[in-house]
Amino acid sequence: MRITDTLLSNLLSVFPVVPPEAGGILGSDDGGKTVTHFVFDAGKPLLDCAIYMPDIPFLNEVIRDFAAQGVQFCGMVHSHPSAEDTLSKDDEAYIQQIMNA
Repeated sequence: MRITDTLLSNLLSVFPVVPPEAGGILGSDDGGKTVTHFVFDAGKPLLDCAIYMPDIPFLNEVIRDFAAQGVQFCGMVHSHPSAEDTLSKDDEAYIQQIMNA
């Protein structure tokens, strides 16, 4: 899967200015070959832990809007604190749940 230069630039400009553990949804308008769309999701605030908890109702609405525009959902993205450069164990478990579904 590829990502457009414009979208990559957008992602790189958004995430340094938002708090860690924010995220968003990715879409493709060419059948999943290239990531062409991004919608930011601040997530649901969790005061007792530092994890990205997606705002599921909001993201489901984005997926419906994507579909109406001919855009295919193709993934999610979220930020970590600057000291973390790998997936967390929670990320890995969540990804596995998605893949199993």
